[in-house]
Amino acid sequence: MITFIRKLFESKLGAILAIAFVAVIGLAFALSDVSGSLSPSGVGGGTAAKVGSHDITEAELSDAMDTAFRQVQRDNPGLTMAAFVEQGGLDDVFASLIDRVTVGAYAEKHGMAVSKAMVDAEIRDVPAFKGLDGAFSREAFQTALRQNDVTEEQFREDVRRSLYLEQLLSVAGTGTKAADNMALPYASLILEERKGQLGIVPSEAFVPKRAPTDKELAAFYQSNRAGFTVPERRAIRYAVFGRDSMAGKVQVSDAEVAKYYRDNQADYAASEERTISQVIVPTEAAAKAVAQRAAKGESLSAIAGDIGVAVSTAENVTRTGYASQTSDAVAQAAFGAAIGSVAAPARGDLGWYVARADSGRSIAAKPLAAVSGDIRKTLTAERAQEAVDELTGEIEDRLADGATLAEIARTVGAQVKTTPALFQQGGSPDAPQFQLPGELAPIREAAFQMEADGEPQLIQLGEDQRFAVVGIAKVEAAAPPPLAKIRAQAVTAWKRSEAAKAARALAAKVRDSVNKSTTLKQALIANNAPLKQVQDISGTRQQLTQNQGQVPPPLQLLFSMAQGSTKLLPAPQNQGFFVVHLDKLVRHSAKDNKPLLSATSQQLSQALSQEFSAGFIAAMRENLGVKRNQAVIDRLRARLTGLGN
Repeated sequence: MITFIRKLFESKLGAILAIAFVAVIGLAFALSDVSGSLSPSGVGGGTAAKVGSHDITEAELSDAMDTAFRQVQRDNPGLTMAAFVEQGGLDDVFASLIDRVTVGAYAEKHGMAVSKAMVDAEIRDVPAFKGLDGAFSREAFQTALRQNDVTEEQFREDVRRSLYLEQLLSVAGTGTKAADNMALPYASLILEERKGQLGIVPSEAFVPKRAPTDKELAAFYQSNRAGFTVPERRAIRYAVFGRDSMAGKVQVSDAEVAKYYRDNQADYAASEERTISQVIVPTEAAAKAVAQRAAKGESLSAIAGDIGVAVSTAENVTRTGYASQTSDAVAQAAFGAAIGSVAAPARGDLGWYVARADSGRSIAAKPLAAVSGDIRKTLTAERAQEAVDELTGEIEDRLADGATLAEIARTVGAQVKTTPALFQQGGSPDAPQFQLPGELAPIREAAFQMEADGEPQLIQLGEDQRFAVVGIAKVEAAAPPPLAKIRAQAVTAWKRSEAAKAARALAAKVRDSVNKSTTLKQALIANNAPLKQVQDISGTRQQLTQNQGQVPPPLQLLFSMAQGSTKLLPAPQNQGFFVVHLDKLVRHSAKDNKPLLSATSQQLSQALSQEFSAGFIAAMRENLGVKRNQAVIDRLRARLTGLGN
């Protein structure tokens, strides 16, 4: 069952979760009262539910489903809308939508208010809306809204309702604390130990020798279409350009080169480079003491060791460069002293410097003719970067005005390329040898975040000033291929399924024998099971909690069984059936385990708070009155699952 949406309302501070839900996932349910006009997807304008005097339209519910499905599909590319609905997606989204409208309507009914300043403050705190400097960026805000097809008005309404939610629910569970005598049985349950036995009936012993008939195979394929479903694939069109592609279009004249040379004459004038050792101390008196000892022949490293500081070295620095590291006074002293001698102490950015020029070399002046090529390259790169910056802004404006990818490619002089239909994680069943270069991976990522019929988008590729305009050439929806195309695969799956059925039948006989007071090993032998070995299994609930996701399924099952009972558990991928028997249940008291009691009490308190919050929302619904239009809901369900007309 899909539960991630429902959990949004299990927290006491549901608004915080709701705001994160909007900001991170991009779900804005468009909760304001909208008209009943037809949506772009062709959804009717009927009312799906009425909360007090507030309508939830079929279009609103459909939009909410589309957005929720896209988010879930990012983590599960093979998921179809039909499967999402069947797993409870529509029910969860609808319930959440009703609850959010309920909270807002209840707050308004009782005179609660959320000011624009409060909404602005929440928006400014959303990380997704901040620029590189960490401050709120209006541009980032608008970009995020456009990417998620949400208007600012809709988003602000959603934040406003979220703030109502926080105000109302923040007090619902205030002061709830589970008593120690309530926590004890739950804490003791965590220490519970269980011991049992495990047997397995493998499917491989029952694989049919014959092939299925055409009728059997067709029926099996039809009943197991989801198992053959190929995840959604997208063929992507893209055009790549960058600063390098602008270089050939940028011209730098000789006069511009000469002007740059004149403006930066100091960089090309004759100069001297020195390698300088230095000791930095906090006071002038300490610096003078170091200089006096150095003048008598002591090495700077020995002096530094005596006073607990280190000697650092600035290698091959010019006077200007050294001044930028220290200060003009320090550079003047270090370059004014003879090579090998200690300069007079001078004050720098980090303290007082005692410097010694270890070596030096003179650098001749560089005439214009010698550096004109380098200057031209520098100016060309700068102009190309300026051109790219200007061009990307123009491209975004043109895309917003409806320009096509081909038109943009002609503008930048780039080639439009089209990939074969790719999975979200890469790879193509139609072109197994195709590999999108690693540096172009952002193109695939962007394509799977776009609407299938959305406009092309401009993205940046890494940090090397390369860009791509990305569009969708074709979307192949997640669906099972025709049976004829995967007949061999379907036959194999049918044989595995038939073998699993036979394995389960034998495993059921073994289970029934054990439940009649026979040991598991005796039951396996008596029923002529392919494998007659029995394995002891044991563990505590605490181990299950600590090793979530890594606990073998048979051990997990052991903790949902009655003592002395035997249950069956299918092995992964139709490999057979486990026969699990619980021999012994050992209970331990947690009365002396204070840390465990405290942690359990805290968790129970949170659960109580969530229950109070859920009860409060239920009371709001009852107070306002909620009427669902089942005909509209059924119509939308049919359309989403492909069963509608």
